[in-house]
Amino acid sequence: MFMINSSTALAAILAVILVLVVVVDKESRLRIDRVDGSQPLIWQVRDQIAKGAVDGVKSGFRFVFRRRGADDKKPDQLDGERAPLLG
Repeated sequence: MFMINSSTALAAILAVILVLVVVVDKESRLRIDRVDGSQPLIWQVRDQIAKGAVDGVKSGFRFVFRRRGADDKKPDQLDGERAPLLG
């Protein structure tokens, strides 16, 4: 338990120090221009993977449940007519 608590505290202290080094200048002023408002890279990658998975599932369903189009007609069928039932 001591190792878990100490590593958590050390990580939190290190994160605060790194943020202060980046965001605060030598005159102790907060530099808002150094704060980046875009999504972190890991979230962008996560969104791209999720979008790719959703698109893959959609295209799979389209392939499985596609309807017969004009190109899929049998050669013995004429436009606007049905093929005879018994032959």
